[in-house]
Amino acid sequence: MLDFTFDAELWIYQGRARIYFVTVPADIAQHIKSFIAGPRRGWGAIKVSVKIGQSRWRTSIFPMGEEQSYILPIKAEIRKAQGLDEGDTARITLSAEPDL
Repeated sequence: MLDFTFDAELWIYQGRARIYFVTVPADIAQHIKSFIAGPRRGWGAIKVSVKIGQSRWRTSIFPMGEEQSYILPIKAEIRKAQGLDEGDTARITLSAEPDL
């Protein structure tokens, strides 16, 4: 299992739906890529467990090509519970394992 704690700024994907994300730091992304090898689910997703403040949930991270990193979607209920909005920095604990 891989466990990481990092700070990241929330940003909004400006598509049809306003989806909030954070970008996983590149050094952490490299650790994840080297640990979790082989074919991935749709869009290259990797299942993870996440904690921000007192909120915990399971989701997936998705590869972000040009940045050679991953993006992590932040649900509305988590943002509301933690008082987060676009441009805010969150302390994130992310856990990944091959068969999570």
